[in-house]
Amino acid sequence: MEAGIKARLEELSAKDNSPLTLYEVNVLDFEEVGESRLDTFRRKQMANVINLYSRSMEDYKQRSEEEYVASIRAARVSQKLAEGRIETSKMLLRFSQQNRDSLAKYKRLDSTIAVRIKQRTDNSKNYYLANAVVKSTTGQQVETDTTKYLLTKDFKFYVFN
Repeated sequence: MEAGIKARLEELSAKDNSPLTLYEVNVLDFEEVGESRLDTFRRKQMANVINLYSRSMEDYKQRSEEEYVASIRAARVSQKLAEGRIETSKMLLRFSQQNRDSLAKYKRLDSTIAVRIKQRTDNSKNYYLANAVVKSTTGQQVETDTTKYLLTKDFKFYVFN
């Protein structure tokens, strides 16, 4: 397991062209997990994305409304200034609608995963969830971190898709 974690960390470091010195990779404990557990991780990631799009959509919507109100005030001073504010308001509203569409997409994906978990009959455990301590240097500072890593049965790092 340690070799699989170490190989993946070194691969990511090389890919990012960032220096990495590993001093220790030590698996403290591990458990065998199946696809339902992976889907639970996916749902947690999905919840973060949904939250991000939701906040972004509301932010754009509020800013659009503020720009529209500002355009009404600006109309008293200059028609050109008011038109600019209206265009900004429309642009922000489009951004809000794009975020709403993305939000709907991710909510559908989350629902699909929830159904898949509920209907799954094969509960074979094909993965390891390892809790490991990694001591490394990623620049000037030595860091020790305890993190969970997901590995396949042949101890390769599992990458979510």
